[in-house]
Amino acid sequence: RSGRPLSPQSVKKAHSIVRAALSTAMRLQLITSNPAMIARTPRSEPHQHKVPDLDAVKAIIAVAEPRMATAIRLAIATGARRGELGALKWSDIDVEQRLITFQRSVVDGGPASKVKPTKTRTTGVVSVGEATMASIEEWRAHQTDAASKVGLGSLGADGWVFPSRDWNHPLTLNQITND
Repeated sequence: RSGRPLSPQSVKKAHSIVRAALSTAMRLQLITSNPAMIARTPRSEPHQHKVPDLDAVKAIIAVAEPRMATAIRLAIATGARRGELGALKWSDIDVEQRLITFQRSVVDGGPASKVKPTKTRTTGVVSVGEATMASIEEWRAHQTDAASKVGLGSLGADGWVFPSRDWNHPLTLNQITND
């Protein structure tokens, strides 16, 4: 769409789909050979992740708005995927034991996010440190205050830790990434 060439990964995915379709056509005896079997796909270089150092992370958290600062801290402390962070409910957080349970994930679709089981379809329980739990509690207080200001009353245990603007859905993945 942008006029740029496809990435090697995109070409490999497209090739895989075409190869599978042509293999099915061969099995159904619609064609005698699969030309995709001899096609060469481009080599892709391994992706090099650029991980910020601790000072850079602290600086980012210091200037981030409260919701994003908490999400960043949780991502670092737990290793959770952004979809797992977005699907957290207050009932998934045990403040006394400092445990966070990841059992669902956000999938973008249409105007509101959809929630499904985690990518691995497993439930993970992660222990976090005091500073991370303090950040979560600060976010809860901030969110409770904001909810009361707009007339939503108290937040229930079934509420989203990172709700959408209408409070009825979790954030979309793009909001988690771009906000």
